[in-house]
Amino acid sequence: MSSPVVPLPILVSHSPPYHFESRNPPIFFSPPLAEISEVKKLWSCPQNNMIVSSLQSGALLLRHSSFCTLGAKEWVDGSVIDFFIHLLARDTDVYVLDTFLVGCILEENNSVLKRNMLKNVNFARYKALIGGYNLNRNHWNLLYIHLPTKTMFLVEPFQNCITDVIAKFRNYLKIRNN
Repeated sequence: MSSPVVPLPILVSHSPPYHFESRNPPIFFSPPLAEISEVKKLWSCPQNNMIVSSLQSGALLLRHSSFCTLGAKEWVDGSVIDFFIHLLARDTDVYVLDTFLVGCILEENNSVLKRNMLKNVNFARYKALIGGYNLNRNHWNLLYIHLPTKTMFLVEPFQNCITDVIAKFRNYLKIRNN
């Protein structure tokens, strides 16, 4: 028995070409031939630690070794997931929780959480929190928390039940004193 589909709130980015409107799918574009050529070069060279892209004035980096996990027969790593979510959420009032932190929250790694409380981040300034989680190290899930309505959405493609997600996030917010 499948669960009912609940539409997720739409992330809006004001920076083309990453713009979403209403409930329409993303607008796709054809990259210039020069960019295609650069990507082909990245695929052809051996994995290395070179920076291939950055966001937030260099605060968020995508390295070549992580970029290569997008290839066939590779597991996409957390750096790629974090980079993509940041790309979608940039210029919005959505705070991105990195995959490491979401994993620590859901795995209740309290010793690490106490060092990663994000005390300088005021969640009240944001309408939503979003982050990825690698369930059992075999597939990625998307977690979205709409703060004004205190509603949590978990996009879990294989419908594995993570029944205690809400309790674990409440615990994190309690530890964080929110």
